[in-house]
Amino acid sequence: MTRFTSILHRAAATVAACAAVLAPVAVADAAEGEKLTEASPYNFTYFNGGVLYEIGPVGHDGAGLDYYCIQQDKNTNYTVGAATTMQDSLNARKAAVLISRYPHTEVKQDVTHAAIAVILHDFFDTSTGPQGWPSSRASLKKRYPQIFTRVDELLAEADALTPAKLNTKLSYDEGRRNGDVTVSIDNARGAPVSGIGYTLTLDGPAVFADGSRTWRGVSSDKAAVIRWVSTGDGDVRVSGSAKAPSVDVITSSQRLVRVGEGQAKAFDGIRFPAKKTFTPTIRTVTTPTLIEAGVRVTDAVAVGMAGPDDVWPRGETLTVDGWYFDGLNADAVTRRIERHDGERADDFVKRVATTLGHQPVATARLSFDAPGEQTAVARDADGDYHATATSGFGTWLWAARRDKQHGSMGEYLAQDIVTAIVDGTETNVTRRDTVEVRSEAHEHTAHIGSQLMDTIWVSGFPDDHGSWKGDETIGVGADEEHAQVSVWWAGDGDGGDDEQWRPAGDKQPQPDEHHRLIGVWDYAAVNGELRVGGGAPDAHGEPVDIVAEEPGWYVFVWNFAGDDRVAPAASSYADSWERVRVHAEPEPTLTLTTQVDHAKVKVGEPFHDVATVHGNVPEGAVVVFEAYEAVDEDAQPGRNRLLLSGARQPLDPTLETQQATSEEARSPTAGLVYWKATLLSRDGDILATHEIGAPGEVVEVVEEPPASSRAQPKEQHTRNPRPALAATGASAAAPLTVTCILCAAAGVAAIRMRHDAKWPPRKH
Repeated sequence: MTRFTSILHRAAATVAACAAVLAPVAVADAAEGEKLTEASPYNFTYFNGGVLYEIGPVGHDGAGLDYYCIQQDKNTNYTVGAATTMQDSLNARKAAVLISRYPHTEVKQDVTHAAIAVILHDFFDTSTGPQGWPSSRASLKKRYPQIFTRVDELLAEADALTPAKLNTKLSYDEGRRNGDVTVSIDNARGAPVSGIGYTLTLDGPAVFADGSRTWRGVSSDKAAVIRWVSTGDGDVRVSGSAKAPSVDVITSSQRLVRVGEGQAKAFDGIRFPAKKTFTPTIRTVTTPTLIEAGVRVTDAVAVGMAGPDDVWPRGETLTVDGWYFDGLNADAVTRRIERHDGERADDFVKRVATTLGHQPVATARLSFDAPGEQTAVARDADGDYHATATSGFGTWLWAARRDKQHGSMGEYLAQDIVTAIVDGTETNVTRRDTVEVRSEAHEHTAHIGSQLMDTIWVSGFPDDHGSWKGDETIGVGADEEHAQVSVWWAGDGDGGDDEQWRPAGDKQPQPDEHHRLIGVWDYAAVNGELRVGGGAPDAHGEPVDIVAEEPGWYVFVWNFAGDDRVAPAASSYADSWERVRVHAEPEPTLTLTTQVDHAKVKVGEPFHDVATVHGNVPEGAVVVFEAYEAVDEDAQPGRNRLLLSGARQPLDPTLETQQATSEEARSPTAGLVYWKATLLSRDGDILATHEIGAPGEVVEVVEEPPASSRAQPKEQHTRNPRPALAATGASAAAPLTVTCILCAAAGVAAIRMRHDAKWPPRKH
């Protein structure tokens, strides 16, 4: 590229790039030191950074070869230096094709050579800075957009005319006595490229149809089919090569390129023995049938022969591939999906995935040099595949695919070999250990004669739990249809102090004079919400009523014994949300009224929650504040992570009315921040609380400054009209808590919230 720093001088700046040729150039190389004949600029000049440039070939030598520059920030002296062959690449081949296809001409307004120059710079120019190619390219494109339209056209031509792949394929006739070698020299899109000379050679007991061991040809627009005939038994090797287009790099004051003489490139070799087609068999047994989450998934695979006349091809390896599907429900594993006659394994796998509604989650590959048995380990993109809590039923499909075999093995298979699906011996189940339960008594303090009620949220069961009736072939037993809810009483029993019998520990106690089992009821072992007490029916349709008959602690405990598909799970006996403190007489009312200090704030601005407590609180009582990360208005409150967790504010037992303010919260994102405040005793008893995001307990976080710092979010009034403040206490506990339970988020999010908050201790 010639550069001039004054517009009063003529700038001969030219750009070069490489392309592919279809045959060697039959002209002599320019002599080293030869001066090039300067090419016409064809009127394509442009400025970049105060420098005038020309775009097109630099010039041509006495042999008629065109030279293009590939170093924008250097001046040219039009002198031919040492020449080296550029390393082979698809771009180098394209460059040779374009330079050869369009030799230099002087047709004004023809943008072809300018476009070739742009392509060559794009391919090979690494110059940067104010005089580098990216800067010059931008200026050129602004001045002559029509050049870049031609660039796209030329690249499309080069794609079609440039050989990218040298393909050979071997085929046999029945008996392996003869067959064909198919030669295809294709472009990057897989279409044949014409005009490329190639040579094939046979080594071993075989000759071509004309009796020779060497075949020479030129590629056409169709793949060439070359007949061969076996001359005996043994291995036969087919080798070959073709001449790929190339470019030379010329050392000068700047780097230049010209078309080269071509480079020999080898076909992938083919080796085959003269043997008959054989039919392998694949037998598999999933081991083990019952697995736990986190365990590697394996399979036992045995390969054999279909009949006594089958002979394993000498020196060949059979590759078998497995696909592992999981996340299946009970209905899916009872299906039988039949393979169509002649259906390819890959097509069958796709059809199985569509039928099951699940893509394979892992694969496996085994290689057999002879009949035998191996253990396969399922793998995904991250390595060995381990069963997850949601894996459910899983099943394997195995195949020996003709087109995935190494060497010549595919030629010995009459068709793809595929195992049956869904096969009981190929099916397993992962036992879930993720069942979570959260429950909340409707009142946490009551008196003798009160109806006790609880709402329980369960998640983590398979969606179809309870429908699986068991299968001996698979070896997976039937689902346990019911979980149990127990209600325990704990206390002094003689009218003394019940405090020392406060529920403790995760496990249910043994019955004694201070611990009595009030009742046990069955409920469906499924996900969702269930009501216990207050006349609500159990799993058998029988109404359940639980009445507090004496002072003490009443505790609800949910328990699932477990089955082959789901591990045992239970709520904690010590969970303070699950217990009710019953007194002989009604206790003085404690109320908790909450209100955020700002209903609308900007992202990053501080805000707080403020709680007003009415009534005499016990020594050591605290208000615990929690705020959830911002979500959009359609999200269910309490299912996401905490923005502020378990901040405790102590209360003064000497005051009848007092306020507590949360720690400062800031949201880095826009949306709705939901609050929850809970009044706790020193021992973790719940004295008063409210639902997540009750009225007055939602902050709208916006990107733009809010119209009014104290205006409630409009969306909240639209979707949830309620009183201005959230107030709870003993007198309002039953109706308000029921509302809280019915409107709160599903149990999984809430139970995680309390787990993360570190109060009170809770077992999952």
